[in-house]
Amino acid sequence: MATVISPPFPPNAYQNLLDSHGNNAEQVFVDLCVPIAQRFLRQTGFFPNYTANLDTLLRNLWQILHTTSLPKPLAPAEVGEARDPDEERISFLLNELSEKSGKELSDALQILFYQVLVTLTQPEFKTCRLSYSEKDGEGCAVRQQKSFCEDRISGVHCEDCPYFTALSGDKHIKFLSKQWENPKELLEDHRELFLPEDFRFLRVFWFLHLRHRQPTS
Repeated sequence: MATVISPPFPPNAYQNLLDSHGNNAEQVFVDLCVPIAQRFLRQTGFFPNYTANLDTLLRNLWQILHTTSLPKPLAPAEVGEARDPDEERISFLLNELSEKSGKELSDALQILFYQVLVTLTQPEFKTCRLSYSEKDGEGCAVRQQKSFCEDRISGVHCEDCPYFTALSGDKHIKFLSKQWENPKELLEDHRELFLPEDFRFLRVFWFLHLRHRQPTS
């Protein structure tokens, strides 16, 4: 595993995000999640189905998350540990979302919000699993396939991958290009599928939001 250290963000980075959205963290969250959800639904062939109530679903999710325990940010000297998602907790939160929304989630929205919940509930860590380069029995990089990433909101990386907060978009694409085993044109032509910037914006916001709620030393 590779240890990944996120650089210090400017002290006013979080407040600048809030200022651009009426000083409303919930609105920042919704505005960052809607493009991700719409992209996912396009990738999976369900757009424009299920888009009408995305705003309400995301606001309900925000409220649910803030009535439960959120991940504790790592202190600078801490490394953390990569863990599998807490399936029981995520299932519980999905049920909460359905109940609060008054309607059972469709299969497509279940998959979408499952991944969003993994993104938001996983504990932080700084040791990348290197999943982006894992191979199948035939030696092919599993995650570097269009068919694999079309069902994901985070592209080739795991939803909790520390590289999203450690690297800028330009540095990240250069890093991924060095690990790319398929033709480079595939990555260049479908960058938003394999390395989506809208997802990075959400990860950075959540990274800052958790530190605003629970400052670290």
